[in-house]
Amino acid sequence: LASVPNQPVDTTLVLNVLSEDATLMKVTGDGIKTSTFKVAKQANTMVFSSDGRFAIAWADARKVAGAPKTQGFQDLTVLDLTLGTSTILAVGYRPVAVGFAEGQARAHAVTQDGVAILDLSGAPRVIKNVAISATPNEDPGTRDVFVTKDGQRAFIRRDGESAITIVSLDTDARTDVTLSGPVTDLDLADTGDRA
Repeated sequence: LASVPNQPVDTTLVLNVLSEDATLMKVTGDGIKTSTFKVAKQANTMVFSSDGRFAIAWADARKVAGAPKTQGFQDLTVLDLTLGTSTILAVGYRPVAVGFAEGQARAHAVTQDGVAILDLSGAPRVIKNVAISATPNEDPGTRDVFVTKDGQRAFIRRDGESAITIVSLDTDARTDVTLSGPVTDLDLADTGDRA
């Protein structure tokens, strides 16, 4: 259950886990108006674009007790709350974070195998998957991935390593910046120009 941001009236979106859909509730002069959207199986997490037009619902495997490793949870749902549509997309193995690029019709999903880029300018679609490691079998539990607010770069911190990897999400180019010792924490400035 979450409030939709930047709406002219009180608006709430509810994930209905058992029926695998979501209900949008808006306060009107006549009461509460509802709309229902189909969502991907086991969706348990959602995020909104800053203007409140889009919501993305997905299954965060960390919230599913005893989930087998063979279950990828790779489907997420893009809800266009203005047009009243929902689109289910496959983005990669076990998404852990989803966000929107500020000022662009674009979103991203950080998964265990990379960053999926979603185009929201028309019918929602995945336009690319960007690898964040040169080693495909790298343990994703030993790293943190942060995407800048403009959706242009991903910063990766790995446990016990002194290098931060910076990935251009447009060109897929990876650059390592080596620091004086193992990096234990990484934060990005709200402006996106410093880490």
